[in-house]
Amino acid sequence: MLARPFDNSAASDFSLGGGNSQSNEYLLNGVPNMQDSSRLPGFSPLQDSVQEVKVDVFNADASTGDTSGGTVNLVTKSGANQFHGSLSEFNQFSAINAPNRWFAGTTKQPAYRQNQYGGHIAGPIWIPHVVNGKDKLFFLYAYEGFKGSQPNPTLTTVPTAAERNGDFSALLGLGTNKSATRCTGYSTTYNSYQIFDPASGAADPNCSGQALRTPFTNNIIPASRLSQIAQKYLSLYPQPNVTGTADGQNNFYSSNNTVYSYSSNSGRFDWSIGANNKLFVDVHRSEYQPIQNNYFGNIATGSKSYTVYQGGLVDFVHTFSSSVVMDSRISLTRSYKNSAIASGGVQPSSYGFPGYMDSSSTAGAALPRIQFSESGTAYTTLSAASPSRTAFDTLQFFTAVTWVHGRHTLKIGPDLRQNRNYATPTAPGTNNYFTGNFAFDNTFTKAGTALAGPVFGGSMASFLLGVPSSGAYTISPYLTFNNHYFAGFVQDDWKLTRRLTLNLGIRLESETSIN
Repeated sequence: MLARPFDNSAASDFSLGGGNSQSNEYLLNGVPNMQDSSRLPGFSPLQDSVQEVKVDVFNADASTGDTSGGTVNLVTKSGANQFHGSLSEFNQFSAINAPNRWFAGTTKQPAYRQNQYGGHIAGPIWIPHVVNGKDKLFFLYAYEGFKGSQPNPTLTTVPTAAERNGDFSALLGLGTNKSATRCTGYSTTYNSYQIFDPASGAADPNCSGQALRTPFTNNIIPASRLSQIAQKYLSLYPQPNVTGTADGQNNFYSSNNTVYSYSSNSGRFDWSIGANNKLFVDVHRSEYQPIQNNYFGNIATGSKSYTVYQGGLVDFVHTFSSSVVMDSRISLTRSYKNSAIASGGVQPSSYGFPGYMDSSSTAGAALPRIQFSESGTAYTTLSAASPSRTAFDTLQFFTAVTWVHGRHTLKIGPDLRQNRNYATPTAPGTNNYFTGNFAFDNTFTKAGTALAGPVFGGSMASFLLGVPSSGAYTISPYLTFNNHYFAGFVQDDWKLTRRLTLNLGIRLESETSIN
């Protein structure tokens, strides 16, 4: 239960019982409800559908485990003989928000919207002349939705119309003659914005191990030298819409919004099967889709992630006698995360890349990332970082037999789990570019290997020439990792007197390595 139901990562960053914040156990109706191996909570039920929240730290019995911190268990409501329900809506938008008075002239509010709504209905399952569930068959259904947008304005850099055609001549008028030492006794003088031809490098006869390049005439790259791939990418850049610096930095403003969309559905069914048996079934699913950083409004920028939490359980309670009760349940929970980019589905070959890049990526086809580095505000990166897909399943079988014998209440049983993680492995300390990444700077457009590059524009010139400073393309399989968790427990609540009860328990746990 969170203010925003998809904020289940940061909101769970707390410690229980002195343990690490990621060592807590989150349960929903007694079964694991966690995203993945990070142990952050998964599905967040509608607040009105929750019967109780129980937090155990030091007083948890032996039937609870797999944690070195605390246990948080959310129990949902069940239906009853009378129909009941609720509806709710919380709406926030710019027109009713107070203006920001901290800064002068900020009387106009940015376009902020948030609409959170939901409801639930519960009661007996009743179909006239078919089913009368009074006293034995009940249901609860809950729905929650959230839609919102939050301003994320951005000032960034795009190439000018002239630069797209290889014309950087306007920069020369801004430059100053710069004298730089190549090696002892030898120096070179050139314009600080001059772009040099990377194909013209010749060994410097006076400085061992260095090269000198020829400048492009009037700082214009010939049309015949322009990369066809670069030309396709340049069509994704919008034209400058604000006056930036004299050399063209910070010349594009986007009033981009981050858009959120969330929905959840959950259902619960309770069935009293005679006097000695009860069956309880729970199913739930939530979907969260934020769209972020789409500054250009096309496939060049932005990401759209997709997160699903879903699960279900069947719980059966059998009463053998007034003193012996067995509670058995089986559950399956799954989290699925797909971090997609705006260009997802675009075939790289349609932009001039080799055909094998259309199908060899584990994350699916998308445009390779084009990244720029400058001494000033670099040109905006085209295509986002590599997408990813992960899924995490937990299958649990749990049984607890409770026996009340004199002053003792004994509980004994197993807790068996299988965890399965589907993911593309990430090498430690490295970046993984499943759709490709090409970086451009002024390494190959400066006067010489030991000299400084142009103040600005060198990375775009390198891009137009098709000369990256580095590139990477990661090919990695989509793997499945498994591990198993076994536990057995015995709990004895021994009532010594009316005022004193000893809670004694032992739990043995074993967890296999990942395979």
